[in-house]
Amino acid sequence: MKTKKFSKQRRARRSKRSKLSQLPTQTHETRRVTEEGVSPLVEKYWFQRYDLFSRYDEGIKLDEQGWYPVTPEQIAIRQAKRCENATVVIDCFAGVGGNAIQFASLLGVDSQLLNYQFDKFLALWFT
Repeated sequence: MKTKKFSKQRRARRSKRSKLSQLPTQTHETRRVTEEGVSPLVEKYWFQRYDLFSRYDEGIKLDEQGWYPVTPEQIAIRQAKRCENATVVIDCFAGVGGNAIQFASLLGVDSQLLNYQFDKFLALWFT
């Protein structure tokens, strides 16, 4: 009796596997990821790109390290509103400028020249 039960379960699993193997392996989004040359390490951040920057398609460029620390745009806007009475805001470790771009007057500090170039580009783009 038990063998019949197990054999039915095996058949069901095999059937499910064969159906799954017939599905297309790549979706439109994963094909686009490979076309844009996005590293598999940052793929999950790339799928959230419009939460991070609403104007992503207008020329936003990030290196592989820039995807990790960037703050989603809506959160950065709320943080900037909380500091709207401040005359000067210093963003130490500004990174690629996710928070920095939302402040009107800002002094961003970062140790990498490439991040500075991203910040400068974003500042020109968003102002």
